[in-house]
Amino acid sequence: MKQNKAREEIVKLFVDCLEKEDLPWHQGFIPSRTSFNPITNTTYKNSNRFILYLNEYIHQYDDPRWMTFKQASEKGYHIHKGEKGVPIEYWSIYDTKEKKKLTYSQLHDLLNKEPDRKDDIRYISQVYTVFNAKQMDGIEPYKENKAIIKDEIDDQFSLPYYLLYEFAHETGLNLNEDHKVNTPFYNLNDDKVVVPDHHRYKLTDAFFSDAFHEVSHSTAHQTRLNRPIKYFMEDREAYAIEELRAEIGSSFICNDLGIIPQKNEDYLENSQAYIQSWLKAIKEKPNTLFAAIKDAESICDYILDKGHYERLVKIETSINEAIVDGSYKENAISKDELRMILRNGYQEVDPKEMTTLVDDWSNQKEVEPKIYYTFDDEKIVCADNTSNDMFMEEFNKEDYLLAFLWMAKGMAMDEVMSLKFQDSKDAIAVK
Repeated sequence: MKQNKAREEIVKLFVDCLEKEDLPWHQGFIPSRTSFNPITNTTYKNSNRFILYLNEYIHQYDDPRWMTFKQASEKGYHIHKGEKGVPIEYWSIYDTKEKKKLTYSQLHDLLNKEPDRKDDIRYISQVYTVFNAKQMDGIEPYKENKAIIKDEIDDQFSLPYYLLYEFAHETGLNLNEDHKVNTPFYNLNDDKVVVPDHHRYKLTDAFFSDAFHEVSHSTAHQTRLNRPIKYFMEDREAYAIEELRAEIGSSFICNDLGIIPQKNEDYLENSQAYIQSWLKAIKEKPNTLFAAIKDAESICDYILDKGHYERLVKIETSINEAIVDGSYKENAISKDELRMILRNGYQEVDPKEMTTLVDDWSNQKEVEPKIYYTFDDEKIVCADNTSNDMFMEEFNKEDYLLAFLWMAKGMAMDEVMSLKFQDSKDAIAVK
């Protein structure tokens, strides 16, 4: 199959990176936002996402905005003289009988009415050239999303960490952090991902890169995306391509989550065999790369969906509004959402079990040092026994967010309640 200009450029750029043993997703230059067109508000996908990703790295653009020359001109932006654009693909649906393009909804309606017309439908590709915002004047500066910082997993609401474990819960994946393990891995037969405990990582981004790489492999399981996996000794090329899928998939996920990787010297030392296999496969069969990119996009979308990414963004926003902006809102999260973010590391018990735990502690019996909670009608009762000195608090349903902050963030009761009554305190101060 003949490659168009956009695909030829992708192969050329990626092969050049591989030959230099220089992978962009381990160099720390990619913006913490997926490449997008600010004029149409379109997020670039598949091979377009990948080629723009490569160019952002190669030219060290810390701006993910891309647009055509025409779009830039119409907005009054001026592209610097001599700047070279990047070719991208645009696929559309074409009705050969009527000789016109169709939208997906028009195609759906047409085939519902005239199923035999499917042979008249063709998918056609056009190549457009886009420019990065850093290649032009007149455009407002890009405001970068906050990058993941060291210790965020323990000290703040870490959306990637919650998403990781929510995905595991929703899909039945056995996910373990092990302080004794040095090399992360996925075992297909046991459907099990093991990564070193996150406290052992010097850089938080390295933990997530490793974890999402292995979780990307886990999507091959028959209960998920059902993709064949070959072991190294069975088929070295197939094994290497699966590694490429997982690498690109992990980079896409981290990109969507706003995780900016730091330069990783150790990675390339451990990946030379893969790089040589990728070079061989891509040079011999360029479509191998595009198949891997397409699979990686599907892997990314699947993990974000099953990990309830959108719901976690909503929760993160509510937490930031309460703590950072001092704008606490009642009923910010539901009972189901609270259960979701307490699922990993906290133990839900029924009201009778909670009573037994409290009685045992009062009678100086041994109670496991952890945080327990129970829902009593619409209220939540929380018991913190992490220091073997049980503390208990109760919150109404409109304050489930405060219950989370008390349990997960170690905030004292007066601290969480001060968030609730922030406005009234300010009003008193004004008087």
